[in-house]
Amino acid sequence: MFIKENFKKIYLFLSTSIFLSVIYISMQFNINCMGGFQLIYEFYILDNCILLGLDSISLILIFLTTMVIPLCILFNWFTFKSNKENFFFFSILILIELLLILVFLVLELVFFHIVFEFLLIPFYSIIALTNGKQYSRNINSVNKKINAFFLLFFHTIIGSLLMLFGILLIYTNFSSTLIPLLWYSKIDSFTEHFLWFLFFISFSVKIPIVPLHLWLPEAHVESPTEGSVILAAVLLKIGLYGVIRILLPCFSEACITYCVWVWLLGIISVIYTSMSACVQVDIKRIIAYASIGHMNICVLGIFSLDVTSIFGSIILMFAHGLASAGLFFVIGILYNRFHTKNIKYYNGIIFNMPVLSICFFLLSVSNFGMPGTLNFIGEFYIFSSFSNSDIFYIYIGVFLSILLSSFYTIYLYNHIIFGNSNRFFYYNTLDISILEFFVLSVLIIFIFTLGINPLAIADILKSDLNYYFYYYN
Repeated sequence: MFIKENFKKIYLFLSTSIFLSVIYISMQFNINCMGGFQLIYEFYILDNCILLGLDSISLILIFLTTMVIPLCILFNWFTFKSNKENFFFFSILILIELLLILVFLVLELVFFHIVFEFLLIPFYSIIALTNGKQYSRNINSVNKKINAFFLLFFHTIIGSLLMLFGILLIYTNFSSTLIPLLWYSKIDSFTEHFLWFLFFISFSVKIPIVPLHLWLPEAHVESPTEGSVILAAVLLKIGLYGVIRILLPCFSEACITYCVWVWLLGIISVIYTSMSACVQVDIKRIIAYASIGHMNICVLGIFSLDVTSIFGSIILMFAHGLASAGLFFVIGILYNRFHTKNIKYYNGIIFNMPVLSICFFLLSVSNFGMPGTLNFIGEFYIFSSFSNSDIFYIYIGVFLSILLSSFYTIYLYNHIIFGNSNRFFYYNTLDISILEFFVLSVLIIFIFTLGINPLAIADILKSDLNYYFYYYN
């Protein structure tokens, strides 16, 4: 009975404790260690060795995960009325958090693949089952939800099967799937290139890269606010994490061979998704396309095969997790007030919700990389690595990505915040609550504090990046 009545507090305490534990581990983390993993733990399942280990890249992504989940729980504190719905939803959030931590720790390919794919099951539940009652009377809403579910399912199952086939091929050749062991294993050229394609396509679905992106906007639109926050802030980072952890160290020759083609794909993705964001009317869909653009800028940085640019990509991954989470929280606040995501209904919010307008502004300028924000630091390091490149289309792509991301962000903010206020639509509207302000403030403080002083992250990442990518420089 006690658990049933206090499960919200129990889950908040559990997620907050995990976050504080990660902070403690961060303080104990040896930043002077010359690369490699720390806090290694080994256990066996059916005589198979499962290795868990923590390095600086894993630590930063786990920190982001454990910070976002408690904010999602707080944001959802007063949303649902039914105890059954609340218990189900909060349980899913905690399960997703634990699986995300595990996927960033595991150093064995089979177990990585299992967690990597099993993680999508609770997210399927969020899309398919959450708030099902409110959709039961509207057949169009039901069809959209089913469409989003199947787009996500079929895209991920294709990537899953390709990765599984690649893992089986690796085990056939090396009798082991331990990731650190594969870093130093010699692979013949044909096998390496074939494996690179299998893993690259699988990770491209998760990032996502055009044309494998169609599932993401639909998943965002049909997810509740907390689902969109987790998807944009953390789940999209798993594909990039897989590229950094597996593709670059294990298949270095293939990465060098195909990096120019990946640049071309990344630039096409950035330009296409940015232009798509400019013509959307659903405010969630705008931020969803913006997320795809930012993830592909990270792809450009990673496949520049330069330590500085890879560092910038990791910074941008972390920064995008904070900014996109904040923007989806803002959209969730607006939706909770007005029950629509259509941008044409929003004008003059500043007259009724000035505090929200200020928070929205700070998150918007972060989204297009204004100096002083953490996004700017990441983009600066990524773009600086291309300054020595003689490939002209890189400059064009970088310029267009900056221009278009600034355009759709300013358009979104200007349309919602300014203009003539619809007094009938906004009648008796309250500004954000203290709890909502706290959730947004935490993200904004991290964005600008680390944007002004990024050395807190740089010192952690320095040794590991030099250790992993020394053979590219």
